[in-house]
Amino acid sequence: MDHRIPFRFLEAVSGQSIEVYLDERLSFRENLVLLKSLCGKDYTDALIYDPYKKVFLDRNTALSKFAFQGFICLKLFARTADRRAKRIDDDLGIGVEAGVHALASEAGGDV
Repeated sequence: MDHRIPFRFLEAVSGQSIEVYLDERLSFRENLVLLKSLCGKDYTDALIYDPYKKVFLDRNTALSKFAFQGFICLKLFARTADRRAKRIDDDLGIGVEAGVHALASEAGGDV
C-alpha cells in the first residue's frame, strides 16, 4: 500500500512554494522534521492553514486522520522573527502572532 500524499505548501510571507510527498502514517510535525533533514528548510514550527476549509490543522495528528483526497495545497505561517515578518508587523501595525490568531478566529479555528 502506498502511504504517500502529494502536498504543495505555500509560504504565506515569501510566496515560495514546495511540492512534496508526505507519509500519511506520520503527523505534519514528523513529516516536516524529515523534510528539514532532506532539504534544510525548517518548517517544523510553522502553522499549517487549509485555505479551502479555512482552518489551522493540528500538526501532531497523523495525516491519515484528515482523510485528504488528491493533491493538497496548504499555507505555512512560519513563526520567525526575520526581516519579512518584521515588515509585515510594520505594514499591518500588529504582530505576526496576533495576525495569525486573528486569522484563526476569523476562520473559526484555534492556533
